[in-house]
Formats: sequence, structure tokens, C-alpha cells
Amino acid sequence: MEFGEWLKEQREERGWSRAELARQAGVSEGAISKWESGKQEPRYRELVKIAEVFDSSVLGNVDVIYSKTSKIVEGFVAAVNRLPLSDEDKMQTITSVINALGKETAN
Repeated sequence: MEFGEWLKEQREERGWSRAELARQAGVSEGAISKWESGKQEPRYRELVKIAEVFDSSVLGNVDVIYSKTSKIVEGFVAAVNRLPLSDEDKMQTITSVINALGKETAN
């Protein structure tokens, strides 16, 4: 099940509108709409808010975002490995990008 399908299902089971879910999660109604339609996926901090609204144990069944993220990271690492760099430079490049992404999601 895709994240958007799961989110819509959880929202509808509770009888909530997108506006109500957005209010409870502290995000925009437009964000909820994009997530449900699959046009966009929530960032980590938004995912945490959704988990808090629905109870994090419920969210534990949804691994779509993490599997997609894993595929993106694997693709990035493969692309870096094809570059004409030393192993040390490749590792430094990968580490720098992952650290930069971590800082971005923390904001």
C-alpha cells in the first residue's frame, strides 16, 4: 500500500476531512492533498507529526517512504561509485551529502 492510500484510509476511517487532519498534524490542507494523491511525500518531521496524530504504532506498518528513500540512496551511492574518484573521496562525497540532508530534515 502506498503512503497516500494509507493516509487517506486512516483519515476516512476517522471521518476526518483533509482540513481536520491538516489542523491536527500542523500542516497545510494542500500538503495532505499532495500526500494522498502521491504527488509528494512528507518529509521526516511531517511524517513524525502524522505518526503522532495516528499513533506511531499504526505508522509502523507503512514502509513505502523508507523503501523509496533507500532506493534513492542506493542510486546516489551507485552514481558516486562510478565517478573517477578515490575510494576516500567517494566516501567523503557520500557522507557530506547525507549529513547535509540530515541537517535539512532537522530544520
